[in-house]
Amino acid sequence: MRGFMLTKKPDGTRLLHRYDAASAEEGGEQKALTWVPRFFQMDRVAREGFTFLMPEFHNRDLMVENMDEIGHKILDLGKKLYEGGSMPCNRLWDKEESPEFAESLELWAKALEATGVADFDRLLQKAAALANEGYAQMGNLAPRMASLRWNCCMCWIAARSAAVLAVSIGNSFGSVSVQRHKEVCHAAKHQIFELLRLLTKEYPVLTIFDFDLVGHGVWHDGKREDLPKLATDDWCRRSMEFDVVKLCYQALQLPPESMNPSAATFIMVQPYLTPEWLLPPPEAPRRILERHHWFMEFFQPEIDDLHTKAWIDGRVLHMERAPEFQHDFS
Repeated sequence: MRGFMLTKKPDGTRLLHRYDAASAEEGGEQKALTWVPRFFQMDRVAREGFTFLMPEFHNRDLMVENMDEIGHKILDLGKKLYEGGSMPCNRLWDKEESPEFAESLELWAKALEATGVADFDRLLQKAAALANEGYAQMGNLAPRMASLRWNCCMCWIAARSAAVLAVSIGNSFGSVSVQRHKEVCHAAKHQIFELLRLLTKEYPVLTIFDFDLVGHGVWHDGKREDLPKLATDDWCRRSMEFDVVKLCYQALQLPPESMNPSAATFIMVQPYLTPEWLLPPPEAPRRILERHHWFMEFFQPEIDDLHTKAWIDGRVLHMERAPEFQHDFS
């Protein structure tokens, strides 16, 4: 934003000042306007990248986010992923140093201070490239999942920023055409899907899910893949499963929906002459529950005597406790 600002000195002399990408406050002070709040305010689809940062996030959470704070929240959550991973209370977390991941966070922090679309996009594209490099060099599964979440977030936001850059200048936001919007979303979602396809084909990941599905094992090179050592801990194994499942589910929520049939799947081997089982990751939790006979049923609450019941805002989970064990003393 460019223009002129009229101010007055104590002696009454009027002065005309030029200002560039700034907002004038009372008394002639100038306050820089950063690009990030405007970017997320005007591009609703770009906010979808925020949902990748934690397993519990859903795209409906974006409706209540403050656009002035979302950029700094992304930075804080990125640091949390680097330092402690994506799962709370993970007592087996072992941090892996990644200069690329750390530099990507620094570049995003600098991008938050950019006042124009060009500077913001330049820093963001570098941050996205380093996020991808950081993910590629991670070793253990938990740090790799944390790095993958940051990579997916940067990939999506960078794709949207590149589209906005082509039609914007300075601090002025342009309109992205419908066709360009579809092309950018398709390319970014394809890139994220490709990362998830590679993840779901990894032998350790398949072995973790096969273990809880009581499957027929993961075989390669003439031998059966052993369960990873960390996955012998129930909390660690199921937290990894939850992380993978939610990441795949969050990717499905991205536009366009027409790409979802090409999403990542687990290929679970079956007995000889039996077709392989193609299992979408979001269906894995229900399959695990059914396999162990941990039945779960969804139903609408009764409306009888509704006026006598207290109003509860949100979802409610009712659980029935198993009957007390009866000892046979006969």
